[in-house]
Amino acid sequence: STFFSLDTIVSVRSDTMCTEEIKKQITELSEIFDCFSPGSEISELNRKKDMECGDELTGFVNDILALNAEYGFGVDISAGNLSMLWKHSTEKGILPDEEKISEYMQYAGQNNISVSGNRISLKNGTSLDPGAAAKGYVLDCIFPYVSSLDTDHTIVSTGSSTLLWSRDS
Repeated sequence: STFFSLDTIVSVRSDTMCTEEIKKQITELSEIFDCFSPGSEISELNRKKDMECGDELTGFVNDILALNAEYGFGVDISAGNLSMLWKHSTEKGILPDEEKISEYMQYAGQNNISVSGNRISLKNGTSLDPGAAAKGYVLDCIFPYVSSLDTDHTIVSTGSSTLLWSRDS
């Protein structure tokens, strides 16, 4: 099964009839993490800048902030404004100019993200784009389901991240 979700092509291959359930789970998680979908929870947060969020989004943001603190700043989920600038520019067939890029860079930085309980606050005009981190996180979320299947192998690819499951693994 191949479908579009999380702003990428997702591919599911398995020796069992689980592809529709995996697609359903990924689609539901996309409704949280897809910053290019106006109805997603993360898009709502990007508009409101401060709100009570569900456990999945809050857990994801906390995990990313903790991993960056422990291992160094490797994933910048705060560059949503810059991502949108590139998206809108490429839709017009142009590259954004350096001034615009510099302007939008000022909105990035994990110091502009704060979490208290399930309340996430975005300061200084910051917007989130979880990008590849969300794709890997979604695969982590579906792993318990995949590993519970009576299957010899299942492969789920979200483009930048892949879940490989084998009974022999």
